[in-house]
Amino acid sequence: MGSDIRHDFYWEFEVPIFRNRIVLKQLALGIGIPFTVIFMLVVIISKGQIFNIYALYTLLLVAAAFFLTYLLVMIVYKGKYSMGFQINDKGITNFTLKKTAKKNNVINRLTIFMGIVSRSPSAIGAGMLANARQNVLVKWKSIRKIKFLDKQKVIMINGGFGDNIALFCNNDNYDHIEKLICEKQVKFGYIIKRN
Repeated sequence: MGSDIRHDFYWEFEVPIFRNRIVLKQLALGIGIPFTVIFMLVVIISKGQIFNIYALYTLLLVAAAFFLTYLLVMIVYKGKYSMGFQINDKGITNFTLKKTAKKNNVINRLTIFMGIVSRSPSAIGAGMLANARQNVLVKWKSIRKIKFLDKQKVIMINGGFGDNIALFCNNDNYDHIEKLICEKQVKFGYIIKRN
């Protein structure tokens, strides 16, 4: 069993955004933590009286932002995110497929523009970072840990800061991809975990 991949292995996957456990967990971290901080600030500022008009107004605005984001995702992406993956001798690449990348590009540019108009460096940075992360290559030598989620047919790749990707597989290709990754583990020695 050699550790060279003779040909690129390529596949595409449509991830249901609001029905996939992995995506929902990431959304909970990315959205839940800031919402909790906002909620706690409202509680502190309102001195524990969260049912006054100002606190309720603030919480209503946050809830409206969540709802509008949900609607935007359902309308623009139809609830699914189209991704492509490639495994070769360089490493593992996760990229956004063209139809989704075009939508992302428009939204990211709008975010940057709105950040410039509102003089918000964080919005500008978020738009630029999102645009830059549409194609991510994690080189074999930078992989530190791989976690196989057999039931979900997902492989979590941890390559350090900024080099983390989730490989969404299907019943037909999961075993083959697992084999390719395990063959490389012999050469590079990253940690493998199973769930």
